[in-house]
Amino acid sequence: MPILYILLGLLVLVLLLILLVLFVPVYARITYEDELRVQLWMLGVPISLLPSEDKPEETEGKTAKTSASAKPSKVKELLGEVSRSFKEDGVAATLGYLTDLAKLAGQAVGCVLRSITVDKLKLELIVADGDVDATAIRYGQVCSVLYPALTAIAGVIKVRKRGLRVEPNFLMENSTVSADVRLHIWVYRVAGAAIVLLVKFMLLKQGEPNDLITDKEETNHGK
Repeated sequence: MPILYILLGLLVLVLLLILLVLFVPVYARITYEDELRVQLWMLGVPISLLPSEDKPEETEGKTAKTSASAKPSKVKELLGEVSRSFKEDGVAATLGYLTDLAKLAGQAVGCVLRSITVDKLKLELIVADGDVDATAIRYGQVCSVLYPALTAIAGVIKVRKRGLRVEPNFLMENSTVSADVRLHIWVYRVAGAAIVLLVKFMLLKQGEPNDLITDKEETNHGK
């Protein structure tokens, strides 16, 4: 009996830890000055992702060989599955399958992005090219890309505080970039979205009707 109580206590402890991890936000800070730095905080514990620690050359060589050998196999496996699908199901069915798969991938990215809240976004960009005309052209190019991109991001990710400074400098030779992004993400939202998408993917693999793989806009339009 004491062993049973100990096992039950350990099980309860593990469940509590899982719930704690799921319902406590994970904080992240991404900065760039001369080097990209990424740091996470999980349950108050800091985890540095970048810059990564230097590893021995032998380890890097093995890792590179492993990744190099793993990537082609994954690609071959995917191409083989598509080829078999073309032979067995036909072109139309295969294209429909790939379309649904692309929709699932888009939904996965959207769910992850909606789980993120940017607490602070600070970006300072000084555009310079050593020449007045070249700097003016480069400044226009940067603005034409940067502002629409930030608008698109703000349409998906909630941004609470934003500070943006983009200016041309006709005296400098090179451009400078400084960025500081602080955000948090709710793990339970990502986990829930992953479970739903996994179920949809399994239904898709089994050839079930893909009514679930539709956007809200399509559903509303159908009504």
